[in-house]
Amino acid sequence: MSKERKEDKRPILKQLLLLIVRTAVIAGAIYVVWVYVLTPYRIRGNNMSPFVRDGDLGIFYHFETPRLNEIVLYKSKDGKLKAGRVVATEGQTVDFPQNGGFLVDGYEPSEEIPYETHKGKGVKYPIKVPKNSYFVLNDFRQLTDDSREYGCVKDEQVIGTLEFLFRRRGF
Repeated sequence: MSKERKEDKRPILKQLLLLIVRTAVIAGAIYVVWVYVLTPYRIRGNNMSPFVRDGDLGIFYHFETPRLNEIVLYKSKDGKLKAGRVVATEGQTVDFPQNGGFLVDGYEPSEEIPYETHKGKGVKYPIKVPKNSYFVLNDFRQLTDDSREYGCVKDEQVIGTLEFLFRRRGF
């Protein structure tokens, strides 16, 4: 009788071990996707208002080269994660005329909502965007914690481009 009980337990233990291995493989795959392919980031502050607001959850994709007008997640020179909009790419020149606004290659970019834009204190203008770099501005331009303060964002500072945006309020 004891021999029968041992034989009965083996398939259960085998199934349990298989379940643990499958769960570990699935958890590992999810971890790899969240860390190396997609990055969730909760937006803090209203520097990207009105498009992205405080509390929104953005999912940023790592393997895409940022293009004009895309929102990117990047690490600023002071080490903080920030979200901003790419307004100029390598080879383009950015300037801030006296009357406000900004120019890219001598033209004022077309924007859905024209923002009053002033230059920051940390960069000398006009500035030509270096190779593998981007000029990033906040949508809410009164806050100058973007390329106007830190200079151009290098490609290796960019974590990813915004793919999904989830509105979160009250969390």
